Amino acid sequence: YFVHIASISLGFFISLYFIWTTQNYWLVFLWSVVFAFFSIQYGGIVHDGGHRAIAKTVFWNDFLGQIAGGLIALGYSEWKPKHNAHHAHTNQLEEDPDIDIPLLSFTEERLRERKGIQRWLGKYQVYFYYPFGLLASAFMRIAMVGFIKKNFKFEFFGEYLVWFSSMIMWFAGPFIFFSLGKAIIVFLTIHLVSGWYVMHIFAPNHKGMPEIDADVKLSFIEQQIITARNIEAHWLTDFVYLGLNYQIEHHLFPACPRPNLGKMSPYIKEVCKKYGWEYTCCSVIEQDYIILRELVQMSNVVYGTSPAYSK
Repeated sequence: YFVHIASISLGFFISLYFIWTTQNYWLVFLWSVVFAFFSIQYGGIVHDGGHRAIAKTVFWNDFLGQIAGGLIALGYSEWKPKHNAHHAHTNQLEEDPDIDIPLLSFTEERLRERKGIQRWLGKYQVYFYYPFGLLASAFMRIAMVGFIKKNFKFEFFGEYLVWFSSMIMWFAGPFIFFSLGKAIIVFLTIHLVSGWYVMHIFAPNHKGMPEIDADVKLSFIEQQIITARNIEAHWLTDFVYLGLNYQIEHHLFPACPRPNLGKMSPYIKEVCKKYGWEYTCCSVIEQDYIILRELVQMSNVVYGTSPAYSK
């Protein structure tokens, strides 16, 4: 983890330096893409710190998570309890906070429950998947506003101040320090690319997998296995996906350090074979096809429509 954090910190600050000093718009765009990539890599440190997977003590895990969150304007205290609830009730209706996404429904029941404009737009929900993904990182940062309103505590005032200062830099900074043309390129590239990246890390993990009624009781191990989806292991996907390509292993052992997740796969596959549970694993390309197919199928069932993506 020391080598990993040092490496992504180097990439983060070098790309920031070249964004600051470069005037050629094409190079500004390319360095903004690199910066967006490493900003989400910092999000992986927030994630692993929240799971106590980096250091031996709670203090150092939280410290690293807070520092990484402060750099990318992600509210650590807002994210951690919500993410823990997701792990405790994975893909469980009314319990998992990650299930309810505006305009996207992966079950017939939830799609039929939509009202007003959301119900009308549900017919075309597959077309909102990628546009929503581009805004994912911005939504994650802004979520801290609602958290502060509901859970304001003076003990977290320092974190609020760091988050607010970071938000100014992320959203207003480009327009404060750069010319208008450069500011627009930096702002749009960083937010849209980081949104697309974070969507492709987190959405494939559970979207399109079985969703469980709130009153259905399964064993912990069965629920975590049947609701999660892995991405085929490779040194590159291990790095790009922050280790979350081992989603099944991560959900069974959330405090396991990232480099050790793949070592457990053979044993978990044996358990799945013994009990007849499907160990779901797909390629990077297949993950999107599965998610888009599920969105189309739900629209077909409820509205009898067949968008282009059904092909």
